[in-house]
Amino acid sequence: MKKRAVLFCIIFCLLCSGCAAERQTIVEHLENRESSFSVFSPNPEAEITELLTNRPALQVFLNHITISTGFLRSKLYVQYSDSEISESEVGIANDEKQLAEVLEEQLNRCTDAGAIVLCGQRDKEPDIAALRTDIEKSNYLATMGITAINCSFSSNNFTDDYIMEYQLEYMDSSEKVADARDKVRKKIDELAKEVLAEDDFTTVKNIHDYIINRTSYNEKDDDLMTNHTPFGVLFKQKGVCDGYTYTAKLLLDAAKIENYVVEGTAEGESHVWNMVKLGESYYHMDITWDDPIDVTGQNHLLYDYFLLDDSTMAEDHAWEKKSVPAAEKKYEKNT
Repeated sequence: MKKRAVLFCIIFCLLCSGCAAERQTIVEHLENRESSFSVFSPNPEAEITELLTNRPALQVFLNHITISTGFLRSKLYVQYSDSEISESEVGIANDEKQLAEVLEEQLNRCTDAGAIVLCGQRDKEPDIAALRTDIEKSNYLATMGITAINCSFSSNNFTDDYIMEYQLEYMDSSEKVADARDKVRKKIDELAKEVLAEDDFTTVKNIHDYIINRTSYNEKDDDLMTNHTPFGVLFKQKGVCDGYTYTAKLLLDAAKIENYVVEGTAEGESHVWNMVKLGESYYHMDITWDDPIDVTGQNHLLYDYFLLDDSTMAEDHAWEKKSVPAAEKKYEKNT
């Protein structure tokens, strides 16, 4: 009886050491993208679960694993994804806050595709549109030039994780968008010193005047980067309302003046403009509408839509009031 117990212990130890060795073997097979292989393990599911728990990014590359179990040995059949992302580029998020941080970091890279593993969040599909909006508010350049984030979600039988893969669509090639972002970032850093004044009112006015005096409203150009981003305003001196508005936002951010981008309509057409905080109050500022072109083609610098309250702005603009703070009074200097 004692000999049997000793023999059982020896076999158990060999099996345990064999399982540890097999974990490495499974890793090597998966890294080599082998479609079928055998392992010394009567329970490879547990081995795979532990492996994917320790290296969750591997899940991005695995579409399906089928296991044929035998006595002590098992046969694995693996279907791999077509993803060209490297394991080191896969983001890992344990909650929604981390997901927003990881997504922002990945969008900053300006690549064509990305992937994030949402650990322990199976079937909790995130609202990517809302996340993108939040990122745009705090870090516009991370989203500049992106026209769509096309996501797909999947899971497997080995973990409680959710795998998010996405493709990005841009206004131009990702390389050109990345270059434009870099140029805009450097130009904003340079201009921030030029428009910054001793008081916030003067800084806001300087930003308003700078953009109008150097930009012509243009909707004839088919180049999306020129028309709809600060790149067109800063480097080609033309654009439409979102180019004007986001250029102002970047300069206001650089000046550390609280501001919002207001999305709505003006005379029934889609439109965006800025809202700024001066003192303890908020005001509307539509730089685009303060830059009209007359019948002779000449631009003008106006202040008709500079620091307005809600009631005045609502005469020809409309927006979702709950989306931004209320602008309750007209601006009066030194108030």
